[in-house]
Amino acid sequence: MIIYGTKGSHLKSKNINAIKCDRCQQSETHTMSIYGKYAYIYWIPVFPLSKKGFSECQNCKSTLEPQEMNPQLRNRFNEFHESVKTPVTYWSGLIIIGLFMLYVFSIGLFR
Repeated sequence: MIIYGTKGSHLKSKNINAIKCDRCQQSETHTMSIYGKYAYIYWIPVFPLSKKGFSECQNCKSTLEPQEMNPQLRNRFNEFHESVKTPVTYWSGLIIIGLFMLYVFSIGLFR
C-alpha cells in the first residue's frame, strides 16, 4: 500500500503598513501570508504544486485573495509573492530518488 497525497505549509508572512482597506476604509496594517502546497509519498515531500497567498486587514479581519485586492495592495502582494522562494525541502523526495539512482548506477560501473 502506497501512502500519498498533498499537504500545505506556511512559508512566510509580512506586515504592510498604511494601505487603505477596501472593506472598512481604514488605513491599517495588512498581514500578507504565503502558503506552499506539495505532493508527498510516505510523508516525504516529492515536488511542489503551488504557492498561494492572501492579505488580512488587522482592523476588520477581512481576508482578501489577490484578485479582490485594490491595485496598490496587489502590487505590494505580487512583489512579496515573488520574493518568497519555494523551500528545497519540497524537492527532498526527488533528491533522495536521484541520489539512490546515482548510487545504483555508480555500483554498476565499478563492478
